[in-house]
Amino acid sequence: MNTAPDPSIKRDCVVEMQARAEVCNALVGGTLAMRAAGGKYLPKEAAESDTAYKARLNKTVLFPAYKKAVNTMVGKPFGTPIILGKDIPQKLRDGCENIDMAGRNLDTFAGDVFSKNLHDGIGWILAEYQNTVKIRENLGKDALDLQDERDLGLRPYLIHIPLDSVIGWRVEIENGCHEVTQFRYMECTDIPDGPWGVKKVERIRILEPGNVESYVKTQSTEGGMEWVLEPENSGPTTLNCIPLTTCYTGRKGFMLADPPLEDLAWLNVEHYQSRSDQRHILHFARVPMLFGKNLTKDERTGQTVVGPNRLITGGENSDLKVVEHSGAAIAAGRTDLQDIEEAMRAVAGEIISRAPGDKTATESDREGREGASQLRKWVWTFKDALEEAFRYMAMYIDEKDGGSLVINTEWDDAELAADLMTSMTNAANSGLMSKDTFIWNMQRKGALPPDRTVEQEKELISSEAPPMGGTGDPALSAMDRLKSRAAALAKANQTT
Repeated sequence: MNTAPDPSIKRDCVVEMQARAEVCNALVGGTLAMRAAGGKYLPKEAAESDTAYKARLNKTVLFPAYKKAVNTMVGKPFGTPIILGKDIPQKLRDGCENIDMAGRNLDTFAGDVFSKNLHDGIGWILAEYQNTVKIRENLGKDALDLQDERDLGLRPYLIHIPLDSVIGWRVEIENGCHEVTQFRYMECTDIPDGPWGVKKVERIRILEPGNVESYVKTQSTEGGMEWVLEPENSGPTTLNCIPLTTCYTGRKGFMLADPPLEDLAWLNVEHYQSRSDQRHILHFARVPMLFGKNLTKDERTGQTVVGPNRLITGGENSDLKVVEHSGAAIAAGRTDLQDIEEAMRAVAGEIISRAPGDKTATESDREGREGASQLRKWVWTFKDALEEAFRYMAMYIDEKDGGSLVINTEWDDAELAADLMTSMTNAANSGLMSKDTFIWNMQRKGALPPDRTVEQEKELISSEAPPMGGTGDPALSAMDRLKSRAAALAKANQTT
């Protein structure tokens, strides 16, 4: 192992982006994460004791508006399975059930990456392949054949690199285009520790075109810690480029972004703080205080005793009464919370659910379309990034292209979708639309399984027998049933 300069030093722009995204990631962690942040998001009041502040902190509960908005945004495009194009190589298609070699299929992986990008504004997908150089050395072979690849389960896969893990990069301009010539990120793995335990090991990977270096933190001879190169995990790579795709939702420059939902996040923090004040004042308002003057004290204890079955006596001008809160501040606090919630709905583009009657239909429709329009832009950008990652995976298996994908962007067009389904059904009935086009569109609308090809559906149609007593073409009768399914789906869309 060889020592090297500290590769963990972050670029200033990375530090800035991670700091901007911190509030978004804290809100996703819920009430416990916000309480753990303490005074960062719930400041301590002047002259407030540590005991009083801790009690107030532990009674404050986060209203999860930000998290709910993000989950809704992710659920709209990824609530429907991604459709794989016919041009995707079969080996890549087969790997989509475990796209990251960690058990996630393509839909789950894509939804998780997109969700994190909404928090951070940026993220990366790395196309990887097992180190065949090391494998060939271990097997004593100059090259691996197809059977070796099958036996060893060799295939390309994807790795998600979130902003939290990134350290830095280098970029050069080649032929007028930005090219990433170095990319550094941190990864954490579990290794056995003793008979039953495990411990986490942090590694820094440095990617360069055609080469990778891996560093692990090790105790030095002087007693400190230092990053040391791991020769066994370093060396040449299969591709002569860095198979890295940058995904943006808040792009402001090449490899630079702002959290797109940052304003919504800070509104949620403001709501968290206002809610803390509201709970605090409710606590005092619900416990009335006694006010008394010139009351007679107990001869034995020297104190005035107040309670059930007690007679309270007093001298001249004595008085005893209950002092209660007027409630004006409580009402003002409740109004403040409602105003913040309304602002959060507006910022989220009407994606947060609202009670009927809060706004006019025109206002709700306008805000909803604005939010949906922006979300579509993010989804289209993410689709392009995912297709680029597939192109890198195709390079590992000597395929020319990785193919195309279809991600749902029609989640809020129920009426339009119903009209379109009816039009397609009529066109197919009148012979103005081919069977192939009709089946493909049915798949896009969710009436057919997303992993079924047009050819497979046509084979199933041809194999089905005609209805009892019928003498027509079995394929045509099956098409009639398929059209009926389309009509039923259109009707269902009209009711949603």
